[in-house]
Amino acid sequence: MTSILDWQRTTVVPYTIQSGYPRFLSNDENCVSRVRDLDRLPHNFDSLDVDGKESLQVGHTKRLSCQLFVLANAKYNRPHFDALLQKVNPLHADVVSRAGFPWNEDLVAFQNALLDIIGNWERFSTDQPSPLEYSAEEVLKWRHEYTEWAESHDSLEAFRSDIGINEED
Repeated sequence: MTSILDWQRTTVVPYTIQSGYPRFLSNDENCVSRVRDLDRLPHNFDSLDVDGKESLQVGHTKRLSCQLFVLANAKYNRPHFDALLQKVNPLHADVVSRAGFPWNEDLVAFQNALLDIIGNWERFSTDQPSPLEYSAEEVLKWRHEYTEWAESHDSLEAFRSDIGINEED
């Protein structure tokens, strides 16, 4: 036997939905548009205190990693790069990703992804109104629930990282 393929959790989706940024890269949604000017530390970096330097270095490394990922795709993986440039790509990918969460008893992130689609509907269609409508009270409730969910999710991920476990394992 030379290898074993584990197809668990494998999905087949259109390339424009499948493409995206790896989890470890920072993508502040401006990454693609700023890729021509690589991120640089400020000129006064050496005169900053240790805490200021560390914070700037972490952000700089994340932004630069994302920019280099985009440049590498532009050169070596053009179909993926073209998909990254599509304005609706992050919204498509997020909804598809979040659609699986309710199976893990997590409807909050999916609801938030739906609200993001409604808020950006003009990217999908300019001649059709959004088929999704929710009351202002529902929207506020869902956004509040998502904020709480995101905070607890980030804390859980940090805890898992600190003790060296991964949800995927």
